[in-house]
Amino acid sequence: MVSVLNSESTFDDVYYFLAGLPLGVAIAVVRSLIAELLTVIVFVRAPLSVEMCELFLKALSIDAPSELWGRTQKTEDFAALLMLRSLGLSGFDLPTAPTEQIDRDNWFQLANYAADSASLAIDVCTDFNRNMFVGEHLALQQGATLSLLEGHITRAARVLRWLPFMGPTNEKEFLLSLLSELALHRTVIPELHFHLWLIRSSRGA
Repeated sequence: MVSVLNSESTFDDVYYFLAGLPLGVAIAVVRSLIAELLTVIVFVRAPLSVEMCELFLKALSIDAPSELWGRTQKTEDFAALLMLRSLGLSGFDLPTAPTEQIDRDNWFQLANYAADSASLAIDVCTDFNRNMFVGEHLALQQGATLSLLEGHITRAARVLRWLPFMGPTNEKEFLLSLLSELALHRTVIPELHFHLWLIRSSRGA
């Protein structure tokens, strides 16, 4: 992909690249990145062709590998369906929103849940994310800090994806300092570009 796409590529280039792949390969690529791809498409309001819509729906009809079928994958698939619906697609039923009993007094559990649910941290999913982490700045701050200290950099970024949805806080400067710390790792962890862009571009960030 590096030889085909670069920082100047547009969504048309991405579509063209996927269209040039064998169908099975294109479906596999979309299946593994479906939440991320749709997040960007929804966020920048990129047009989605009928062919791409069909590709996304086909990918979602295939079960993810069993080793991935945990809380994160279930949430990502649910978020993907919400995003497709926000793009005007119909003709499919939404499954029950994934839920889990979390001890909200346990900051470690709450931060882990935030990381696993990061795909819902986007405006079009607000019916399901509106109150998930409002007022939980300290818990998520502790979770992101621990992840950074343990070297789980991407996990820290996923926790902080909720920053624009936490509501007002006196801790915002510290939380923003965590973003600056994350930014130091972008050259070795390219995925951080995606997470940091979303956090800083979202409302209230």
